[in-house]
Amino acid sequence: AGLFVTPPWSDERGTQRTDDVESFLANQLADPTPHNLLLLGDAGQGETTLLTHLYLRLTSDFLDDCTSRLPLLLRLRDVAFDVGPDFGSLSWLWRLLRQGGQNPLPLDWEQFQEFVNQDRLLLLLDGFDELGCDTQQAINRIATSGMFGIRCLMTCRTSHSRLHLEASVLKQRFNI
Repeated sequence: AGLFVTPPWSDERGTQRTDDVESFLANQLADPTPHNLLLLGDAGQGETTLLTHLYLRLTSDFLDDCTSRLPLLLRLRDVAFDVGPDFGSLSWLWRLLRQGGQNPLPLDWEQFQEFVNQDRLLLLLDGFDELGCDTQQAINRIATSGMFGIRCLMTCRTSHSRLHLEASVLKQRFNI
């Protein structure tokens, strides 16, 4: 038995769910219809833990079947310092992932572009609220970046979502 116990949760329509949220998210992300998901929660509710479990599960799936999507986990608090003019572009994302500390991305630029073009990447973005973007204009600029053209699941605090995301371009890109 696993150590992670799924807390009570509801979908984007507010319907209370009792099924395993990790399996639900994995199934949604495997759906051939491209869409992005936003996982909202309050501090301490386990968004980061759930995302880490999902990353490990999807990485195992990729290692078993390399035709599935390659999951890439990015903790946004670690890149908040680098919100420059090219923040969020595909070249910025590739450079960041190549520097990746313990697990640098093993794809060169051409391979990375091929994975993007074939819809074979899955971004798991943890902590949109930790980017430190204070203005709606900055959030909208980030929302239109190349990074959000890749299928992804992003975590965010519920309060930040209500204040910033629901009035942004991101609302069109995510199931909010």
